[in-house]
Amino acid sequence: MDTILYNTGLISTIFYMSVALISIVMYNKSNANYNTNRAKIHSIKSFVFLYKYIQISTLLICLLCLWVDHPYLFKMYTNTDFLIYLGISISGIGITLFSLSRFSLGKNYSPCYDSYMPKDIKTSGIYSIVRHPIYSSNILLMVGIFISTGSTIIAINTLILATYYFISAFIEEKAISNKFPKYKKYKKETGMFVPLLIRR
Repeated sequence: MDTILYNTGLISTIFYMSVALISIVMYNKSNANYNTNRAKIHSIKSFVFLYKYIQISTLLICLLCLWVDHPYLFKMYTNTDFLIYLGISISGIGITLFSLSRFSLGKNYSPCYDSYMPKDIKTSGIYSIVRHPIYSSNILLMVGIFISTGSTIIAINTLILATYYFISAFIEEKAISNKFPKYKKYKKETGMFVPLLIRR
């Protein structure tokens, strides 16, 4: 039993497999049930395929990096126990924030590659701190995985994901601002992906 508790590779594998399962279940459930009886917002359709690639490749690279050292994993550094557990902690915060954000958004949810106009603006709870906490939490999750693994491939996946999220957020906010004039005030008071240190 003690060997299992001190086996970093096993603990981190169980953690990241659990995170992947939670993510897949929540996304599949959410993406099968969101309301399409609303005005459509222009979306980047290619993102659905890219997102699947990022999901699968990140999980595979993550698990391989935890167990083997191979040049094709393009590791920037050797993942020590400290870095693995630091990454797990950051990823744990990311998946927790994702769950809170998703449940808080409720029926206003639609995926960024198939966006629809919300019925109203969500500005309470976690949405009073940042405007796109689902995007933020997914980026945070990816940063945690990168720290645990040190793989350049995961770093590239994170940059691609962040770029798509930034573009999607910009498109969504432009459409929502046109529909809900009060959204402009909300934008001034909250950060896009991270909390504002100084409110305007």
